[in-house]
Amino acid sequence: MSATLIPPQYTKPYGVAEAHAVLFQHREDRGGMADTIAVMIPEAESNLEAAMAQARALQARVLLVCDTAAQAEAVRNRSRQLLPDHREVALDRAEAGAWGLDS
Repeated sequence: MSATLIPPQYTKPYGVAEAHAVLFQHREDRGGMADTIAVMIPEAESNLEAAMAQARALQARVLLVCDTAAQAEAVRNRSRQLLPDHREVALDRAEAGAWGLDS
């Protein structure tokens, strides 16, 4: 299973066979609830730079939801450059860190 694959139990009830998530948090984020910027790829890819600028300004978390693993990898690489003070967070660590993903 891909490290970015959202577990099917969360996507199949909505008729989505496969979806991928790439997550970032500001280096000073300590867990719990926080501001989050969410971007759907490819639907809102043209807004990615503006969304990342907003995430930097708010020190917000970032959730990038993609249709495929290849899209997730590409947007991950691009976002790393746009978010110098953020770090990538694995999906399972985000759940353990009380991001509220399964609410």
